[in-house]
Amino acid sequence: MKAGPILMFITLSMMNTLLHANETKPDDGPVSNQEVTGTGIGALIGAIIAGPPGAIVGGITGNFAGSSLEAEETINSLKTQLGNEKMHAENLHQETHVLHGQLAEREQQVDQLIQTLSTPKLLPGKMTFYIQFRHDSSQLEPTFIEQINSISRMFAVYENVSVELYGHADRRGASYYNNKLSKQRVRTVARLFCNTGWPEQKMTVLAFGESQPLTESHDPEGYVFDRRVQVVITSGQ
Repeated sequence: MKAGPILMFITLSMMNTLLHANETKPDDGPVSNQEVTGTGIGALIGAIIAGPPGAIVGGITGNFAGSSLEAEETINSLKTQLGNEKMHAENLHQETHVLHGQLAEREQQVDQLIQTLSTPKLLPGKMTFYIQFRHDSSQLEPTFIEQINSISRMFAVYENVSVELYGHADRRGASYYNNKLSKQRVRTVARLFCNTGWPEQKMTVLAFGESQPLTESHDPEGYVFDRRVQVVITSGQ
């Protein structure tokens, strides 16, 4: 048998296959366009190049080519789906990061509010009292030590309370000596406040020597009032 008629027969068969690409097979279900197209094209090419044997081999090769084309489309679809899911996950990650930042800021605000509400405060006011000393002495009497301890513990817990301490001396003796003595007296009182828990940053300590007497009389009874430390406790500032 000559190759020409056989080649013509195979060619017509392949064309008929292409024309009926959408028909279904009885046993295996619908045949895909890619599979039929690949088979037909492969067979045509094989027939033209190598005659009938080439048509058979070409049909088999075309079948594989059609399957590869369908697989490539499936892979591309899966890649597109994966890319969309990655983008969605990245958006969720960014939103979660923003929410964590907002939550941390809110927690800090709540902590500050709790601290403010739980800190006891006094209404604005001022209290002044005096601590007297013996002549030429910076030693505290036991009575004044008890008073300072009680007052310091009472007010030290309040956040908006401060204390001012002003040391003084009477006008007997040299001025430079009285300045030194007034410093020693006010430091003694300040040290006692600190020992009972009063914060040093809420304390003002100054010494004025003999420059601010409480009385103008120059007698021993009047001098008693000048040998002093003035204590001023202020709240509400």
